[in-house]
Amino acid sequence: MAKMKRPVGDLMSGKLGNVVFVHRNDKSYVRMAPIRKHNNWSEQQLMYRKRLSSVSQLWRNLKSDLSPYIWNNVTPEMNGYAFFIKTNIQAFSIDGTLIDPKLIFVSNGHLIKSRNMHVSLSSDPDSVDIQWQNDPHLKLARGLDQLVIQTYGEGFFSKPIVTSLPRKDLGGAVLIPKPAPFTKATHIYVFFANEDQNFSQSDCFDI
Repeated sequence: MAKMKRPVGDLMSGKLGNVVFVHRNDKSYVRMAPIRKHNNWSEQQLMYRKRLSSVSQLWRNLKSDLSPYIWNNVTPEMNGYAFFIKTNIQAFSIDGTLIDPKLIFVSNGHLIKSRNMHVSLSSDPDSVDIQWQNDPHLKLARGLDQLVIQTYGEGFFSKPIVTSLPRKDLGGAVLIPKPAPFTKATHIYVFFANEDQNFSQSDCFDI
């Protein structure tokens, strides 16, 4: 790296050809620009990029009107997208393959989860029975939280559906939304939301 004795560098900043002009401590310097070969990625770096790409695609697949409310309010330390990536990257193998839909979280937040959540097929093939228990010390206001469901099948997700089931009812039957036309749901995600746009962490069940 060369030190410039004349104030020429004061007129320049950044890269010019194969050199870079840098200002530091009221002095100007010029040095060779770093050379990086095109696509000079290690195999491990390429694999991680595939994994990160898969989680980013998951974000796009799950994006809905509720997404900003669900993910932007979880922690002040990072934005919703970054927290989603951090939460769901563990659902994918190093090569970007989905390990198990049950490892995905479609929701996260500060509302508490209900106890012993259970999902079973009902007599109606288009609906499921969902049952749960509440903490005996649950605040009355939390009893008004609404159950939200979302389904997955063959790589597709349905939009999140706010049901008419409040937490205080301890369960009920809900229609199964289709992830996509002509696609059968294989998994269902359940979580709670309140009128202030707060959410609980999701649970996933086979159906």
